[in-house]
Amino acid sequence: SFYNDSAAQGLFWDSSTSRLGLGVTNPTANLEIQGTSVEVDLDNSSGKRYRISSNTDSTFKIEDKSSSATRLTINADGSSVFSGAVTADGLTVQASSSATLKLESTTTTLPTGGSLGNIDFYSNDQSNVGVKARINTYSEDTVGSTSLRFKTTAGFSTALKDRLTLASNGDIQFYEDTGTTAKLTWDASAESLNFADNGKAQFGASNDLQIYHDGSNSYVQDSGDGSLILNTTNGGGVYVYSAGETMATFNSNGAVN
Repeated sequence: SFYNDSAAQGLFWDSSTSRLGLGVTNPTANLEIQGTSVEVDLDNSSGKRYRISSNTDSTFKIEDKSSSATRLTINADGSSVFSGAVTADGLTVQASSSATLKLESTTTTLPTGGSLGNIDFYSNDQSNVGVKARINTYSEDTVGSTSLRFKTTAGFSTALKDRLTLASNGDIQFYEDTGTTAKLTWDASAESLNFADNGKAQFGASNDLQIYHDGSNSYVQDSGDGSLILNTTNGGGVYVYSAGETMATFNSNGAVN
């Protein structure tokens, strides 16, 4: 045993178990350290220093002292906080209930359009290295409204393109192939699905039936082998109107006017 200047036992070697204790006389591991606050510094030959510490606030930390940055904090409640890039073969979040993966922005004044965080899907394919898809949360305004945006790349391109946006008010936007313009929108407040000009609602395996508006005219176009059938089962007729005027009336089992 080794003693400090207060004659207190500070370092203990248990030769029977080949265990070393600092602040403890019965070490239960190859190296056991006990104290109110415990710190271990690890220095390498290039001058990089890391610190592992168990603190009075019951937190466990791994710090990059060379950069004055805390890389990992494990709190007393079991929650963990990572700082910087984290690379792993997999990440599993487990809890007895309501498991949460938290991405937090430290910016206290996030501007409109500012990002709250990204989830990137990265490819290391030698012919196609880079981020190939992204889920992004960004600020819509300065009062806390946020949207969730999904982006992908095409082929060997590394340019991320918008594919889907979920807005804070419940609206959902779908983009065309270039990712620049939303062509299909679910309007949550109006409970309506809106198609942009030349955006088509298509039905059938070969898109046999198409309904769309080209900016000037509206179309119901049937190119299938069968017939286009307008069917009413309540015994009434079928009416065609224009500007409030009747253009045609198809009466059930009757005349066509």
